[in-house]
Amino acid sequence: MIAIRELLNPALARELDRWRAKLYVLAIVLAGVAVLRIIATYSALSQTWDEPAHIASGMQWLERGIYTYELQHPPLARLAVALGPYLHGLRSPGPHQLKLKGEVVVVPKSGVGRMWRDGLFILHSRGQYMLNLALARIGVLPFFLLGAVVVWFWACKLFDRPTALVAVLLYTVSPNVLAHAGLATTDMGCAATMVATLYAFTLWLERPTAKRGLLLGLASGLALITKFSAIVFLPACIAAIAILRWFMAGNGWRAEIRLGRRRWQSIAVASLVAFLICWAVYRFSVGPLTTPADRELAQLDRPDAPAGVMHDLAYKVGELPIYPLTEMVRGIESVAQHNAEGHHSFLLGEVREDGWWYFFPVALAVKTPIAFIVLVGVGLVLLGRRAARERSWQFLVPPLCSLVVVLISIPSNINIGLRHILPVYPLLAIVAAYGAMSWLKSPTRRLNLAAAALILWLVVSSARAHPDYLAYFNEFAGRQPEKILISGDLDWGQDLHRLARTVDELDIPELAIAYNGSAYPPFHIPVPVRDLVPYQPTTGWVAISLWRLKGGPPLGIRLVDGFAWLEQYRPVVHVGKSIRLYHVPDSTRAQPDPAQRGGAALLW
Repeated sequence: MIAIRELLNPALARELDRWRAKLYVLAIVLAGVAVLRIIATYSALSQTWDEPAHIASGMQWLERGIYTYELQHPPLARLAVALGPYLHGLRSPGPHQLKLKGEVVVVPKSGVGRMWRDGLFILHSRGQYMLNLALARIGVLPFFLLGAVVVWFWACKLFDRPTALVAVLLYTVSPNVLAHAGLATTDMGCAATMVATLYAFTLWLERPTAKRGLLLGLASGLALITKFSAIVFLPACIAAIAILRWFMAGNGWRAEIRLGRRRWQSIAVASLVAFLICWAVYRFSVGPLTTPADRELAQLDRPDAPAGVMHDLAYKVGELPIYPLTEMVRGIESVAQHNAEGHHSFLLGEVREDGWWYFFPVALAVKTPIAFIVLVGVGLVLLGRRAARERSWQFLVPPLCSLVVVLISIPSNINIGLRHILPVYPLLAIVAAYGAMSWLKSPTRRLNLAAAALILWLVVSSARAHPDYLAYFNEFAGRQPEKILISGDLDWGQDLHRLARTVDELDIPELAIAYNGSAYPPFHIPVPVRDLVPYQPTTGWVAISLWRLKGGPPLGIRLVDGFAWLEQYRPVVHVGKSIRLYHVPDSTRAQPDPAQRGGAALLW
């Protein structure tokens, strides 16, 4: 840019300066285009697995002032997705009944909690399913925009406005970001608030004023009350940043001691603000740390537990209903228990519950656009050189925090989607933007063309993925990404609405289905629907989700090859990215083997 500027006359140079000063307008345009792309997905994709649960939980908070359905997720993002339906006048149900084609239908209760059933009622209220779902999903857009704002300001601070513009471009065309910015879930909220907290911490570490402490407290409070993974990610990232600064800043321990009192005063302000935000979102509720029932269970589990006056006094103190954030504490315990028990997941053709240490590295490799990966690599090399040359720790914060998030996630037993490490994308967008701009500014024409080609490749890849950003895979995955990843990354129940349209277009009279999702197929499919039973080949029209086809269990029932017989047929059509539609002729009907029959395939 400087080299070009020197070739211009002073008037044109001044005009270029004015144009550079208004690059934030282009950043706003990029964010606006991305918002339109996200909204355009609403009409294509039906609910994913978790959306009804999040909507119902947020509605319970707004309507009844309580938060009891499930505590593994804090309330903030759930409030955001329930606010639109609430303002539209929707409410939670009384009896769990819905009207389908004018008739009252009782929703099956098998295998789902009340929040899923209540969420389903809210979505189908007034016969406006797609509108109600869109109103919920709109609640995630502020988090997406917050992420874009943080990416802009952080890149501006580290580099310049042109680089910040490229960073916003890379962030707003990332398929994984667009995917979860378009769903009524908690992942986009976690990504945005966590990155905002890390940026606020770097500002505070540079100059620990009360104002910056207040900003840090606000950001960290929002992150902690959006998703509990922030409780693990943020301390690890903050510790890594502090260590990085210690080694690179070279201030010495004497200088740090002089700043100590000032820092502690500021961090006290931040901690108080974060605590008040969390407590306010839980409606300033108080409760006991333990209950008499817990005391009895502890005695049964440990008959040799110490007894006595102090022992009983400690229990009595813990049972006093005076403690704040007890729901948050129980939620964190529930997440820890969930991780200890594991979760059914799929990777490279294998289904298991205890996860793989390489799950997230593999997911990043096949679900991140290759052009983005290359630009991140370029940015890492160039940033490392610049940081070493200028002794500036700030340049290394975004890539360092990305690495920490991935490393912290490796031991996790909950391997159900790349979304759990979504915060890496806004961080890496800054790194990739520096690599792209460094090549664009290079005097070497080949580097200029390479950077332009990579950015164009990324934009085209993103456009081609529309509206299936959730199921995006790069060229490394080949033509059958279901051999690598499925649950949460390819099949999350999002294509049932498309299946309904396909059934109508093909004039299918009846359908057997094995669906992976929280939706109730009879409410969507315009023809009679029956369960596709494992190990029992059938004839006629058959629809099956990829997760079920590849051995994924419905509601904890492990069926490794319950639908393997379908693999001998070629699908009539691929419905979206996650459902296969077959037609099995009567002449090829096979008799089921009684020894292989499993339990009925539950839709719920």
